[in-house]
Amino acid sequence: MRYSLNHRMLESLLLKGVSCSSLGETHRLSAEFALALSKDKIVYFHGDLGSGKTSFIQGMAKTYGIQTSITSPTFNLWHHYKGSVNLFHLDAYRLHSPEETDHLYLEDFLVSPYVICIEWPEKLLDGYLKPHFHLWFSQKKEHPNERIIRLSPEDFVLNS
Repeated sequence: MRYSLNHRMLESLLLKGVSCSSLGETHRLSAEFALALSKDKIVYFHGDLGSGKTSFIQGMAKTYGIQTSITSPTFNLWHHYKGSVNLFHLDAYRLHSPEETDHLYLEDFLVSPYVICIEWPEKLLDGYLKPHFHLWFSQKKEHPNERIIRLSPEDFVLNS
């Protein structure tokens, strides 16, 4: 099965990588991404600290009509925000072992329509909440305020 965004031009741009040099640009891109997602999707966010992952999620939240301030749930591990879509923001950075994934119980709170955004997914137990999409965030050394946001081409093949 092939997953795709509901916006072919955005999908094509993200597969090549989109450069954002301001918070406003990041929020505009994330708003388009949020609108292009169909309901009940899981997105893995990859990138170093400070690469723009949480900023991207803030833009998605605003698009879903969420007025609450969105911060990284590093110490709480995950937050649930109610809007036109239930947004779950999981930050696995502080997990010490993949086995701690069993104590998250996030799947017990899922109410459709939802989008789950997971930062630091490599720290989760393999197979926990399999993603529909992977977004990669990187910074250019010569332009530290510029982020490149890219959708992985392998996202379009469902792992069994």
